[in-house]
Amino acid sequence: MTRVTRSDEDYLSDKVPEGVKYDYHKDVADQVSGLYSLEATDGFRGFMSGKRLVSFARHASRIQLCGSFLEWWQADSGECTLTHANFCRVPNCPMCQWRRALRWRSKFLMVLPEIQAQYPSAPWVILTLTQRNCPLSDLRETIKHMGQSFRRLSQLVNFPLEGWIKSLEVTRSWDWYNGSGMYLGRHGTTWYFEHKAPDSVKAMWTVKPTDEVHPHFHILGMVLPSYFSGTGYVKQSEWAEMWQQSLRVDYPPIIDIRAVKGKKGQPLVMTPEQIGDRDLGEVDDSGMIQAICEAMKYTVKEQDLVGSFCKDDLTNSWWLKQATKELYKIRKVEYGGVLKQFAKELKDSKDDDVDGGNDELEKEGRQVIAFWDRKLKRYIISSSLSVAVELDDGIQ
Repeated sequence: MTRVTRSDEDYLSDKVPEGVKYDYHKDVADQVSGLYSLEATDGFRGFMSGKRLVSFARHASRIQLCGSFLEWWQADSGECTLTHANFCRVPNCPMCQWRRALRWRSKFLMVLPEIQAQYPSAPWVILTLTQRNCPLSDLRETIKHMGQSFRRLSQLVNFPLEGWIKSLEVTRSWDWYNGSGMYLGRHGTTWYFEHKAPDSVKAMWTVKPTDEVHPHFHILGMVLPSYFSGTGYVKQSEWAEMWQQSLRVDYPPIIDIRAVKGKKGQPLVMTPEQIGDRDLGEVDDSGMIQAICEAMKYTVKEQDLVGSFCKDDLTNSWWLKQATKELYKIRKVEYGGVLKQFAKELKDSKDDDVDGGNDELEKEGRQVIAFWDRKLKRYIISSSLSVAVELDDGIQ
């Protein structure tokens, strides 16, 4: 419970450049919390993980409190650094999922210069491996099978990746119909946003939820310097054959393989100093940054977590809870090959929920505290505050 008396209100987004993103992710988190809190007609209120009961009501309460306040240090130079917050760390919390993806990217960026120093001439590729949709209830076993298939793939003689980062993404599948009722196919939310139909046409489309999901891997891989000029090059059609063989399926799976390229006059691998204050969540003009963002993204898109195209909250609640069960304690990001030696270094590095400790801050400045206003769907800053905050047990 948070009680705030305030005057001279201001918005976080007016003071902190990232404020708009915090507003957005916290608003989506509130929607996810609401879906977790809905009572299921079939009594599906949680599941067992070993001897531990994972309660959806518990998830709902933790996500509701997540990010209820954000404490910043604003230096006289104008730079703002997040110093304290009550993030919940629930796997499907949109706020924490966003923050986690940023941490994955920034931590990898810290060791990237060291990787580049050891392998200065090694090119990089971004690889996407897919398989056919599966029922949501089979997702856990499907992911397990895909993991075993990738291990078989990596053991093939002509597998060209020397080192890699592999991440899992799961997208929700929808049936799409145009204004005349014609079936347009079964696609995810990305297809809708990438489709070139005018908004006026899209507004007439009908969308129906399905019980299918599309799991796939995004892989950022490093290859030998001679890969693109020697005999070790693997064409896209050959990648598809290798993946089909490893998956042990009777259909050619869709794969995508692209070289990671930098912009003209700019290094492919940028150091943290070269990146400066750029947000890794944005599309950057460095090919490597784009590849890192692609390989280390959300496991489940926020549009799928809340069911953006479905107005039935009970259906969306069921989907979210079932997905939570299927993905519980599934490893989302893995390192392999020569990059595996850097995994421990990344694991042991600082993994704070906030951006900086007191020793990293400019001494001259002031404290800024923002509180979430659920009605306004924005973070509010007040120059005069009287605050009492009670945190749920276990929230950090």
